[in-house]
Amino acid sequence: GVVPREGLDFTIDGVAAGPQDLLAVRTAQAAPPRLIIRRGLDLPNGSVVPTLDFASSEAFDMVAATLTIGNLGGDGNPVVDFSVLTTPHGEFFLPIAASGNGSPQPYLALPANKLLAGDVERLHVSANGNTSRTADLYFRTPTDRTVTLGSRIEPPTISAIAGGSTPRLRARYVVQADYDKVSAIVYNQPTSTGIVAVLMTPAYAALAGGYDLDVPDFGGVPGFDPSWALQAGVINWTASRTGGTLPLNRDAKPADGATRLTSLAQGTITVP
Repeated sequence: GVVPREGLDFTIDGVAAGPQDLLAVRTAQAAPPRLIIRRGLDLPNGSVVPTLDFASSEAFDMVAATLTIGNLGGDGNPVVDFSVLTTPHGEFFLPIAASGNGSPQPYLALPANKLLAGDVERLHVSANGNTSRTADLYFRTPTDRTVTLGSRIEPPTISAIAGGSTPRLRARYVVQADYDKVSAIVYNQPTSTGIVAVLMTPAYAALAGGYDLDVPDFGGVPGFDPSWALQAGVINWTASRTGGTLPLNRDAKPADGATRLTSLAQGTITVP
């Protein structure tokens, strides 16, 4: 980033080898953000980036549209936390609307004719009350649109499991149709650097007869360090569930209109 009064020179460090995309953004008061995108650059190390001229025909303005956020259920002031452009060469965080809170609210996006095949934009929306809920909306055309949050997470029932060489916990979830991708529980303790996480898909829950996320007993596994496990005392837990239309696999390619929904709750339990 540069500030005009301090000079307009900049250096980009740590650029990976091979073709890259470059996104430059100029922000100014009382004017929409102005962007320059250059595709497939493969500049030699130590070379000079050709001048970025925001007054040239290469530059363009972001456009505004309206986002309506549904299923708030009393959670006020939902916000667009961030906006991202994803291309085949990376992810680029974009400016967001200055007055972005409440519903409806404006959001900023690239004109559709600036996107190439494989590009997609994403809005990340959150609403916080007794629990936290988020929605990611993937799109290619900046039109007035609606994103609907999932229901509030029903916090799991946390209980201790008898037996085992170290404390073990069970998190029991009820079925929630909005969260049909994965359910997770993460434990950590103020007195330990260890983190214990258990995740379950609905397909496994159907085989197991429900969402009982049990911490396994690794005490008999060769090389397992007992300090990695949960210890007696106060244990913090974070429960999360994920749904939406975006597939869960790591190499999932989001399509226009895809969504990802999450809800999160936190608490503590004391194990004697």
